[in-house]
Amino acid sequence: MIKVSSEHGIELDLNGTRIGLDDYRGNGAGYLFVSHAHGDHLVRIPNSIPVLSSDETALFAAAKGIDLRVSSFPDADLIPTGHILGSMALRIDEVLYTGDVCDRNRGPILGFDPPKVGTLIIESTYGSAEFQFPKLEDVLGVARDAIEDCFKRDIPVVVMGYALGKAQHLEFLLDGFQPAFVCPELKRYDDIYRLFGIEIPSKICIGDVRERGALEKGPWLLFAPSRSGRSSFNRYLEKSFGAKLMAFSGWACKRGYKEAMAVNEAFPLSDHSDFQGLLRTVKRSRADRVFTTHGLSVEFARHLRKMGYDAQPLAREQRTLQGYLKED
Repeated sequence: MIKVSSEHGIELDLNGTRIGLDDYRGNGAGYLFVSHAHGDHLVRIPNSIPVLSSDETALFAAAKGIDLRVSSFPDADLIPTGHILGSMALRIDEVLYTGDVCDRNRGPILGFDPPKVGTLIIESTYGSAEFQFPKLEDVLGVARDAIEDCFKRDIPVVVMGYALGKAQHLEFLLDGFQPAFVCPELKRYDDIYRLFGIEIPSKICIGDVRERGALEKGPWLLFAPSRSGRSSFNRYLEKSFGAKLMAFSGWACKRGYKEAMAVNEAFPLSDHSDFQGLLRTVKRSRADRVFTTHGLSVEFARHLRKMGYDAQPLAREQRTLQGYLKED
């Protein structure tokens, strides 16, 4: 019998063997599972505690200065979730914990296909019906048109997404604009993607070209981490070079996002499932019991109950847009 609790973060109890999940901050867990290396799922872990994670996640964590002692656990399966490179769900017996999940294919990252389980613990970042994402090719078409229009008018463009995961997808999906540069925060993650066979096109760091005065010589594309348009870095690029700021996030579905971020354009492209994608994952899992966590967990559990599911939220900490902006 597996028990699920969330007093100090989500924990599975397998007949006395306790496994803390992601940002677990309790005491006494024998193992910790790290689904992926985004900051809201990764905590500093004592070296004495064995960790269940992918090799990719361990390398991303090391790039952030966090060493994971990767181990294994009997009958535990790690299943790719389609969120970022190396993101995994954990299945033990009839329980599946998704971590962050995306059921859509995006470039080299394939969407999540859940196994059949009895109990599902699912992230609910966009667990409200207002979050319905357009088709990827439609978003990319509009974004490419906007970038091409800027280039025709000799205007440089800053493309922003989370430094880990989103930025690499954008580099892969928006390849072809030249010259294109990258912020140093992205490069360390780009290199790890390449180690695992995902060919992120090589780019020069913006600091190197700035020293040579190349930023004054016409339009260029810069891949950068998510920042407010009010940040000193973005204000400098706008004031000095007339750069236009373009943000990519599922939160762009929400009215006022572009204004809140103080950017010129905002495109609804996410590394998470949207509301319908979350529903598809629940249905495909054929779970009898559903726990929701992260983001709009209360709202998503309420909707699932209306559909007839035995669903409840594990809402230790509800997340907000501003909280997600701290992800990388």
